[in-house]
This record gives sequence, C-alpha cells and structure tokens, in this order.
Amino acid sequence: MVCGLSWLFLLLAPNISAILAQSDRLGGRLNCGFRQGAGGDNPSSPSSQKRTKISIQYGSDIYLSSGWQGEKQKMGRTVAISGGDLGSTRPLNLHAIKLSGKRNPNLLFVGTASGDAGGYIASIEKEYEKLGCQVKSLCLVTKSYGSADIDDLLSWADMIYVGGGDPVSMLLVWKQHGLDERLKEIYRRDTAVLTGLSAGAICWFHCGYSDRGSLRGDKDGHYCWADGMLNFFDYAFCPHYNESGRESFDRRLKEKNLTGLAMENDTAFVENNGKPYFIRSNFSAKAFKIRYHNGWMEKQPVEFLP
Repeated sequence: MVCGLSWLFLLLAPNISAILAQSDRLGGRLNCGFRQGAGGDNPSSPSSQKRTKISIQYGSDIYLSSGWQGEKQKMGRTVAISGGDLGSTRPLNLHAIKLSGKRNPNLLFVGTASGDAGGYIASIEKEYEKLGCQVKSLCLVTKSYGSADIDDLLSWADMIYVGGGDPVSMLLVWKQHGLDERLKEIYRRDTAVLTGLSAGAICWFHCGYSDRGSLRGDKDGHYCWADGMLNFFDYAFCPHYNESGRESFDRRLKEKNLTGLAMENDTAFVENNGKPYFIRSNFSAKAFKIRYHNGWMEKQPVEFLP
C-alpha cells in the first residue's frame, strides 16, 4: 500500500499545475517558510461580531474552538483523518457518516488541494456511494461558480469531505472564493459534518506540517509549515507521522508556541459538539501530543476509543 501523499500524487499530477498557478497568481500570501518562529495568520472573524475562544476540558486535554460573543455557543462535528487510503480509513469514514445522523447523507467533496484531480474525485464518488451517500463535488480550480451556486452546494451537504494535496495553495483558493469563512460558519452552526484527510485534516487546525514541497519538486525543503488554517483547534498538526521524515516535526515544533498533535495514518481526531476524542482503524497506529516546556520536549501518547 502506498501511503501519504504519494498515492495522491498519481491522481493529481495532471491537475497540480493549475492549483500551483493559482497560488502564484495570488501572490503566495500564505506563509510556507522555514524561518525560526514564523507564525501563521489568525483567521479573520466577521466584522460585525467580536471573536472569542472557548476552552473545552476533556480528560487531560484542552482544545480551543472559535466562537462569537453575544450568541449561544454551538460547536460542530469534525473528523480529521491523518492519512491512509480509502480502504484502510473506511471505518473512520463510517464514523463520520454516523455523526451525520442520516442513513444516506449528502456528501460534498472539496478537491481543491489536489487541483480537482479527476481520478481522486472518481475514487471518492465510488467509495462513498458504496457507503450509501449521495456525492457531489465542489471544483473551485477547474470550474467557475457564482456565490449562490457555492451556497447551494454547501446547504445541500450533510457532510463535507476535504481531500488531500497542497494545503497552502488550497487556502489561497478558498479565500478567493470565500469558502474559508463559509466553512467557519458551517462549523459554528453545526449544519454539516466536516471531515477530510491529510491536507483535508490540516485545514481544521491552527497550522500543519506539510510535505507540499514534494509536489513542487523542492529538494531543499521537503517539509514546511502550512500556516493560516481555519484554527478550529489550536494545535500544530502533523499527519502521516509514521512516514519517513515526519519525525522532524518533533524538532521543528520549537518554532511554534503551540502544542503539537502528531498522528499516524489510519487515525483521526474527532470533535462531536464540544467533545473531542481519538479513533483509529488500525489497532497498532499511534498518535502523540507534543509540547515544549522550559526547552524540554514532552511527548505523550493519546488514548483512543476502544
């Protein structure tokens, strides 16, 4: 089995130039540098409302979620899958379907990170239709949409699955179309389950540890920070932690004043209306919470639901 972004590259290769071109035209405004202490942009909040954060205690972990003052706080349903393929992650995808509360939910696939790779879209459609879902795709790279068209697709969806690929270019395209703010609203109002794999998991966190350099043929800097994500959860997130080279996340986490969440393939971080927990489809897969205290690294394994 080919893990991580390698199998995705085979699917997205014909399309990746399109999304990279969009990223270049937009000026690369999301940072993917290697500067010591480089931080991401905080997601902007609606201008008419004041932003605050809520701390949720669950066991020994504290997670931060975005909210607005002056309203009843409501938190969404999120399943952030670290990596794997559609076969190995099927139990995790079934868990996301269960959270939708529907037997045959409508699933919207967002393949921006792969440049809307046709083979990837076809694989998602085949898998989720097999699981009983109705599937549509939002193709922001290869198609043109009006604002109302995007709203109609998002309103139709009971689940939104964000595919893997390049998270930095993905956010640039999302911002161009206002999808980032729409997803924050969906999370706040809890109108759909938000899920995804690899880049589609990174996007829900403060920042992520990405190998987008491999997609660009960057031999000097294979890994970089994908900053400026949606920040539902105030962590530096590392997917595919079992794959070669990802151990560098431990060292580079010093650059961030954040707790790190390092997760191997076939694991997922889940939040269900304010209750976070971890699940896995491979009993041997692991995940860790990592932080630095007084210059010393503290690394603790997380507990998974049985």
